[in-house]
Amino acid sequence: MTTNFKQPRLRSPKYLRSLRELPCLVCGLTPGGVAHHLLRAEDRGVGLKTSDKYAVPLCNDCHTQLHMTGDERRYFDTRGVDAYVWVQQNWRKFHGDD
Repeated sequence: MTTNFKQPRLRSPKYLRSLRELPCLVCGLTPGGVAHHLLRAEDRGVGLKTSDKYAVPLCNDCHTQLHMTGDERRYFDTRGVDAYVWVQQNWRKFHGDD
C-alpha cells in the first residue's frame, strides 16, 4: 500500500479571479492582475503550492521583484505590508465570515 503524504489544498478559482481584480498589495496598481501564493503559509512539498486562501494580489512588476528578492518575508516587511494578516482578513471577508 502506498501512502500519499501530501495534504489536500484548498482551491477556489473564483477567489483567485477576484484577487486579480484587486489593487496590488504593494504598489496599489489596479488591477494587480496576479494572485501570488505565499510560500511559507503552509507546509509544502515538491510541486505543492499553498492553498488559494493564502494568495495575495500583486501586479506583474511587484510579483517579479518579490521572486527576484528571494526572501518573501523581507520583501513584504521592507514595504510595510503584512501579507499574512491580509490573507486571513480577505479570505474571511470573501466568504462573508466578518
